[in-house]
Amino acid sequence: MVLACNTVSVAAAASLRAAYHLPVVAMEPAIKPATRMTRSGTVLVLATAYTIQSPSVARLCRTFAGETRVMLQACPGLAEQVERGQFAARSTYELLESYVRPGVDTGADTIVLGCTHYAFLAQQIAEVAGPGVSIIEPSPAIARQLEFRLQGLRAEAGAGRQRTAFYTSGRVEDLRAFLSMVGEEEAEVSAMGDWT
Repeated sequence: MVLACNTVSVAAAASLRAAYHLPVVAMEPAIKPATRMTRSGTVLVLATAYTIQSPSVARLCRTFAGETRVMLQACPGLAEQVERGQFAARSTYELLESYVRPGVDTGADTIVLGCTHYAFLAQQIAEVAGPGVSIIEPSPAIARQLEFRLQGLRAEAGAGRQRTAFYTSGRVEDLRAFLSMVGEEEAEVSAMGDWT
């Protein structure tokens, strides 16, 4: 099971691991690598309010920040802009200016994208942050962990047809429109209630 959402991970990963006997790959803001990467000693973490306020993020800061200043910035409305496909809208840039500029202006040279939606805005975030600011997007690390976990299962399953299925707790039409924008037009899409 992959929890491809920081908010879901901080809210439910421990419970799911306790309840089910299967590997759970969870996301959490990449604070550890950011504290190793920063040159200025200041890191900006962008995430949902729930993620920012979670005990998991507090634990990550206590464990890995050391002398690094970790600025936690909740970003209300940003995930919704991505879900609406408003990547380049003026309103999206206005939100980014209000969330990114204060951290960069006070010395952050490393930005952690602590919400999977924000990967779709990485270019816009880089434009707002300016040159010399590194952006850490943890999806590749999660994909590597999933690949590692799946290696054994692939050998068991053989070389049959691979199928991609997406389930949503939102509107199926919205997910289909989003998947079409990212090149997944052929994917199977169902509502969570249809999942068995």
